[in-house]
Amino acid sequence: DGTIQGLLEILDIPYTGSGVLASALAMNKVACKKVVGQSGVPTPVWREIDPWISAAEAAAAVERDLGYPLMFKPVQEGSSVGVVKLTSPGDLAAVIERGRADFGSVFVERCVVGTEITVGVLEGPRGPWALPILELVPKRDFYDYEAKYTSGLTEFVIPARLEADVYAEAQRLACRVFEAVGCRGYCRVDFMVDKVEG
Repeated sequence: DGTIQGLLEILDIPYTGSGVLASALAMNKVACKKVVGQSGVPTPVWREIDPWISAAEAAAAVERDLGYPLMFKPVQEGSSVGVVKLTSPGDLAAVIERGRADFGSVFVERCVVGTEITVGVLEGPRGPWALPILELVPKRDFYDYEAKYTSGLTEFVIPARLEADVYAEAQRLACRVFEAVGCRGYCRVDFMVDKVEG
C-alpha cells in the first residue's frame, strides 16, 4: 500500500516495482477504479458503502441500484480477503455490518460472470508491454482466498482461451492500467471477461 516503499525511500534503499503513489492507489480498490475508469478502462458497475448510514439503508440502496448478483469487497485488502459473493436479497445488510467491523471501508460491485484472467505487464524502454495471459479456472464458486492458496483448487491455463481480438484487447487494457495508475517496472492486472450472448 505504499508504506514500505515510503520507508525505503526515506532510508534511501533502492527497490524494484512501483513507487509510493502507484502502490497506494493500486491497493485502494475504490480510488483505483476511479482512476482507471477515467482512463477508459471498463470496470463493473459499483457503489461505495456510505459509512454514515445504517447497514440496512446501505443494503436497500445497493439492491435498488445494482440488483444481484453482487461482489462485496473491502476497499483495502488483497488476496480476496473479505470478499463475499451474494446472489439474492437477505444477507447483504449483515455482510455490510460484518465487513465494516472487520475492514472499515467497503464497497460492492455487480458480479461479472465469465472468464477470469490475469495479465502480467513489464515496463520496457518504449513503455509497458503485456505478457501472455493466464486464465484462472477455480473449482470453487469464485477465485477466493482458498482457491488462490490451496493446491488443486484452481486450474491455470496459459495462454488463456480467448478469441484473438479479446486477447489483444485485454493486453492493451492491462498496459493502459499500468500507465493510468503510474506503475513502474512490472504489475499484474486482473480482469473478468464477460460472456457474450448470441
